[in-house]
Amino acid sequence: APVDLAPLANMDLGGQGAPGVPGWMAAMPDDHLANLPTGRQTFAGVPFLVADPAANGRRGAVAVSRRAGFPERVSIPVGRKAGSLYLLHSVGNAGNLKVAGAIRLVYEDGSEATQYAVQDRNVSGWWYPALEPSWPGGYGSPRLPPFVKLAWRGRSDACPNVGIYWYGLDNPHPERAIRSIDLVAAGDGAIYAVAGLTLADQ
Repeated sequence: APVDLAPLANMDLGGQGAPGVPGWMAAMPDDHLANLPTGRQTFAGVPFLVADPAANGRRGAVAVSRRAGFPERVSIPVGRKAGSLYLLHSVGNAGNLKVAGAIRLVYEDGSEATQYAVQDRNVSGWWYPALEPSWPGGYGSPRLPPFVKLAWRGRSDACPNVGIYWYGLDNPHPERAIRSIDLVAAGDGAIYAVAGLTLADQ
């Protein structure tokens, strides 16, 4: 069940941005994921609903950060049970500990469960994606296949090889209804971006 993130999206997939909407990862205008297909897409076997920035005020991804121009927390309403979730996500400017941000499941009974998105473990930057650490020119690659997969690979104006991964996260309490999935910024200025979120039975 893909979740529509368009109402909460706050960052452009492209480098253009708009007033109050930062370009992709607040990077240079030609460094972006503008060629990521939008709408209903299936990436590495998982369906996602990716917001179209052109139809959504240049907003294509949900991003959190302690940097100026970003919220520190975004709450995504869910209101149902799910055995697992898939996040189509990326990170920019991760610090020394490589923590991209936190994924917090808030349940209807008020309890919570938190998982951290960590660069090179279950999330990566968008330049030169590769799941194989020895791949020539590849770096910053997650190390948890099959729970992490390269979802899409393309190019930007600045780089001939950009991409984004998905991460499959098991819900530790599948018997509890999820009120929301909260994305929470890391404390050191990383920008954590989610372009797609899909709920699954397992």
